[in-house]
Formats: sequence, C-alpha cells, structure tokens
Amino acid sequence: YLSQWINVVGEVVHPGRYYMTGVTTLIDALSQAGGLKETVGGEILVTRRPEEVDPASAGEVFRVDCKRLFSADGAGLDMRLRSGDIVNVMGQGPAGPARAAKP
Repeated sequence: YLSQWINVVGEVVHPGRYYMTGVTTLIDALSQAGGLKETVGGEILVTRRPEEVDPASAGEVFRVDCKRLFSADGAGLDMRLRSGDIVNVMGQGPAGPARAAKP
C-alpha cells in the first residue's frame, strides 16, 4: 500500500499527498488532511485517472455534495478512493460556493 497515494487539495487544513495504508474512503482522506476549513464550498471533486489504458486521458470526475456527504443519509457518497485520485475540496467564492468548470 505504501506505493499507493492520493492528493488532497483545496479547503482542507493540511493539503498534500497522503499514502494509503489500506482501504481509504473520501471521509478517511479528508480526516487525514485535518478536516475542512471554514471556507469550504458546497462541492468536493474527485478526479480519477484512467486505469493505465490511456495515461493522457482526463479520466473521470466525481462531484460530491459536501453537506450530503456529512449528513445522516450520506454514507453512500463516501466513495472508496484509488491510488492517484485527486480530492479537490472547493471553496466559497465572493458570491458563495465556487463552481468548478468541467476539466
């Protein structure tokens, strides 16, 4: 597992690369990064690289509603992460939560 990693960026206390020591979910990764900042927006983007088929491909982007993830019915949104995933916790813009453009 030590060769497997994820990046957590954006509105978390300690952004950076985290090494997976076993099965890692989205909430696990956010916890490892010290939790969310007060400036968190409404969305978390998880960018997943394609599985070695076409390294130049953009892969997939999963959009997770931050409030729903931490609600009582949000357990289904706590996705299992894979090595190389990028977790981007979006922040609030001047007019409220930021919206990311499609990559």
